[in-house]
Amino acid sequence: MNDLYTEDEDFILVRTIDGLQEWSMVLAREIDEETYEILDDTEYHHDNNSVLFEFYPGDIVHVDYDTMPLEDYPQAIRLVQTGHWPKRDYFLFQFKVMMHTLPSTLASLTPWLPVIDTIRKEMNEGIFFYRHIREFIQHISKP
Repeated sequence: MNDLYTEDEDFILVRTIDGLQEWSMVLAREIDEETYEILDDTEYHHDNNSVLFEFYPGDIVHVDYDTMPLEDYPQAIRLVQTGHWPKRDYFLFQFKVMMHTLPSTLASLTPWLPVIDTIRKEMNEGIFFYRHIREFIQHISKP
């Protein structure tokens, strides 16, 4: 966690995949009681796809206090506004594949084609991807 924590900042929970699905505490700024802006902190890495987040710095999210997996920390449950995190789509696509929330037909994945092409290229170069992501890309690549 960030050692530069200030009083106008708080921690919220964001769903992550780090081999398993879990929750990570990330730095955020409260906008109102149920809305937070996620801030950049040491939990996020620009080039590490071994930890995948549902939401990224700059994202504004709606939080829920009723189903908190860890006491005293609200969980981010819905995107209100997209931030400008570098390679956000690249990481979010992988998160969605791992959570089984994307359709598996190429025709329905049109918005994700640039990301899919990047991942295909990186897979050919031997870059690490979770097995389910590799299988998903291979499945949609079949003629």
